[in-house]
Amino acid sequence: MSAPIDPQRLALAREYARARRSDRLAATLTDLLSEVLADRDRLAAAMGEPLVTSMSLTAEDLVKRAVSNAGWREREELPRWSWVARIFGVGSTSASQLCRHFGFSPDEPRGRDDSDDGEAGS
Repeated sequence: MSAPIDPQRLALAREYARARRSDRLAATLTDLLSEVLADRDRLAAAMGEPLVTSMSLTAEDLVKRAVSNAGWREREELPRWSWVARIFGVGSTSASQLCRHFGFSPDEPRGRDDSDDGEAGS
């Protein structure tokens, strides 16, 4: 007969596994964006045109900005994780992990009120 499983240890093991998945997802997105930025640089070099940038952005910066701005100025109000899931094509768990990884609340409502869209009397 096996020993009973300690619920506290099980919860810690699950949280550890969740954090590792979040780190792997962020690393994968960072790698993909690094490739995109490298392709952009190669294309600009091939065209003989200098890149015009006001700042140097890393792939991690771009992912963080996308998570930060998820749902901005959208008419529908949804939690941040929902917008992140739509942007990156991932499920709710991965989207929530991305939000937490970059220091944002996944459940924060994002979107805007339709009352300021300039349509009077509709």
